[in-house]
Amino acid sequence: MLTTRDAAARLNLTRQSVARLCKKQQIRATKQGRDYLIEETELERFAALTRPHHRPRKDAMAPVELQT
Repeated sequence: MLTTRDAAARLNLTRQSVARLCKKQQIRATKQGRDYLIEETELERFAALTRPHHRPRKDAMAPVELQT
C-alpha cells in the first residue's frame, strides 16, 4: 500500500493532486485518517490510463534538421 506522498512521487504529481483524485474516486483508495492508502496495482492502472496534462519540455521540442 502506498500513501498519497508515495503515489505523488511515482506519478510526478503533488500530494494534494493525488488526494483530490482519490476523493473524486478516479484513483481507488482506502481512507486512513487524513491520508489515503493506494494499492500499487491501482496506481499502475491509473498511470496506464492517463497521459500528461502538461506541455512538453522546451528541450523536448528541439527543431529537427531536414536533409535537402
